[in-house]
Formats: sequence, C-alpha cells, structure tokens
Amino acid sequence: MRVFSFKNWVHYVNGIQVAGFAKGDGVAEFEFPELATHEMGADGQMVVSQSADKSMKLVLKLQKASKSNAYLMGLASLERNGPTTFVPIVYSAKDSYRTDTVVGANGYITKIPKVSLGSTDGEVEWEFQFERGDMYWADPAFAGLATAVAEAVRLGL
Repeated sequence: MRVFSFKNWVHYVNGIQVAGFAKGDGVAEFEFPELATHEMGADGQMVVSQSADKSMKLVLKLQKASKSNAYLMGLASLERNGPTTFVPIVYSAKDSYRTDTVVGANGYITKIPKVSLGSTDGEVEWEFQFERGDMYWADPAFAGLATAVAEAVRLGL
C-alpha cells in the first residue's frame, strides 16, 4: 500500500516554517529545467547538449489569512530596498512519513503577489527562483517502515 498526505509535509523558508496553505492541489509546485537539449543533423545523427542549469522555480499558494504572508512580505521588502539588505533565500520541504525532500539554495522572491479582495479568503501566490534546486524521492517500499515497525512493537504484534 502507498500513502500520501500533504499534512506530512513541512515547508521552511530560511528556517521559518510556512503554514496556512491554500486549498486544493498544486499549493506547492516545483519546476526544474530540462536536463539537456538535442539537435538532429541532416544525416540523422543526434547531438545532446547537457545543461549546467540546476535551478528550480517554486510556487507556494497560501491563504490570504496565513501568518506566513507577513514573513514573506518582509523578505520581499528587504529585496526591494536594494543589495545592501538583500537576503538570499533557502527553502526546504520534507515529507515526514515518506522522507521525500525538496531543497532550494540561493533564491529570491520574483515578485510581490497579486492580491484580490472579495467575499472569501482566497489565496496568495508566492513565486521563488533558486540558483540550485534538488528533489529526493524516497523508496516507497521502505518509506514509513520505521513508523510501522514501532507501532507493531507498541501493539505487541
């Protein structure tokens, strides 16, 4: 059996936990560049050019009422005030059950989010760009094994 729950994920921006995510799918999106490009010659021979680009784009969608918006807006304000106050952003997220992990280093907020006011809370979309991003997938056959064993021992199974 495979199990996934977004509530097992913990997200951090510069060591501060991000909370108050919007509803639905795609509240945390990670986009990586192509690994390589290719060209086909007239004779059918292909040349592959590997990319040195290790960047990552991150989009976090939060509820407007999320307290994390204030922290992120503070970081955006530092960026706006110029290079003397600029603070590179580090991002990390981990699934505490499966141990899947995503990290981003040397990042910045690409723009201040658009905000719409109306009859519901709505969402705020924060977009980041990182110089380096990595994603590590856990082996689903072993993810959560330690938790399952501990629970079986606790129950005397």
